Amino acid sequence: MKYKWNNEEEVTVYPTEEGDVSIEHKTPLRSGVNTVTVTVVNSNNITFNKSKEMDINKLPIIDLYIMGTTLYVTVRDEEGVAKVEQQINTGEVKTYQANGEKEFSYQYDIGNENIVVTITATDVRGAKKVYSAKNY
Repeated sequence: MKYKWNNEEEVTVYPTEEGDVSIEHKTPLRSGVNTVTVTVVNSNNITFNKSKEMDINKLPIIDLYIMGTTLYVTVRDEEGVAKVEQQINTGEVKTYQANGEKEFSYQYDIGNENIVVTITATDVRGAKKVYSAKNY
């Protein structure tokens, strides 16, 4: 069996046994619209082709931790981070503009109180991920 991801080089995967065979192969997915094409040749030398377009929308990755009275936040996205919104408890939402950076980090002084922090990360395509954590 052969497969091709977008306009990249064809990859051949060989079955490990005779007869009816199911092949599973993992490949990294990229964000955006992608086309995968699979070509299979059966034992009678008949070729089957199948193409499928997929819209893969990976979400931003949010990492945060609290050390002492400081909240540390890092957001990553392979296409770029547009903005990060932060809300402490039910207070005002603070917005940080990331301007398409692949990785965006900041620190915030939370004081000595127990908090619930909600981080909303938006990538340059508009995909959002929300993460909430508490320090008590």
